Amino acid sequence: MFRNDNREAAEPEGAGALPAGGWLLQPSLSGTGSAPPAAPYSSTTSFACAFLAGPVGVLAIGALNIHRCRRWRKDAVFLALLVIATLVWLFVLPLWEGYDAMRAATAQALGPGAWRYANRAFALALFGLLHWRHRELDRAASLMGLKRPNGWIAGLAVILVANALPFAIAYALTLSSPSS
Repeated sequence: MFRNDNREAAEPEGAGALPAGGWLLQPSLSGTGSAPPAAPYSSTTSFACAFLAGPVGVLAIGALNIHRCRRWRKDAVFLALLVIATLVWLFVLPLWEGYDAMRAATAQALGPGAWRYANRAFALALFGLLHWRHRELDRAASLMGLKRPNGWIAGLAVILVANALPFAIAYALTLSSPSS
């Protein structure tokens, strides 16, 4: 019906050229041959990681979701900002002069576990930001009926590693400090 007789003239011949009409067989959406994006882990898995593993855990499961959904180009800067905020929260804030006074005032006002709860609240805030960022992905995966991956294995691994990490860092610091 719609015939273009000049198609052969427009296409260069030579190495890598497609035969006449071969341009129809070329993939148009992904020329890389990589696997298509997969469904992200469920929000329950991410929430459990945030609640039980803290900020490091929620960033780890968020990075896994970004990797599964093939969104590194779109989310790399966002994830880097969250990592910087977490590093400030975990490592720079304790170096601040008023940190001990703030921690003591928080413990006096809210109880001895207040700082642990503040750390958990920070992790849940990170979860909220990541969930807000990926809300379209979650909605699309639900609407399309995509099978979500089993979050138990990844979630437990993230929780175990994130909870063991402070002990490993403390142990490494004691090994590297000079003995008295």
